[in-house]
Amino acid sequence: MVFRTIEAVFYTLAVVSLLSILPLGQQLTSSAADQVAPIQAMASSLLSLRDNANVVAIFTFNLGALMYYTLFYRSRLVPRWLSIWGLAALVLMMTACMLALFSNNPVTGYTVLILPIALQEIVLAIWLLAKGFSPTVSCPQ
Repeated sequence: MVFRTIEAVFYTLAVVSLLSILPLGQQLTSSAADQVAPIQAMASSLLSLRDNANVVAIFTFNLGALMYYTLFYRSRLVPRWLSIWGLAALVLMMTACMLALFSNNPVTGYTVLILPIALQEIVLAIWLLAKGFSPTVSCPQ
């Protein structure tokens, strides 16, 4: 729950920084030529803030998901293949985050690396709705 809250805070920061660009654009249309550069610099900073906030939000998603997929694997609450799929997809998602962090491209540019975790989350949700948790749960020692 804590990681989801942190993720939501950073997504909110990303949205607020993106929405802050609109007033800058309106100010840019009515400003003098010598005031254009500072306004464009502020807009670039806000876009960079949005991209970095998205990366941090996705990192926190990965940490939270890593914990619960590990718990699912160890406790056998869901089939192990589903937990292993989640763990493998998280490796790809972390790779997308690292590529985005060091290439200054948005994470959404690495859709191929993001798709496995998206599909796995959908399958996990359907599994839990249809079958629920395993009734014979063994607690790890």
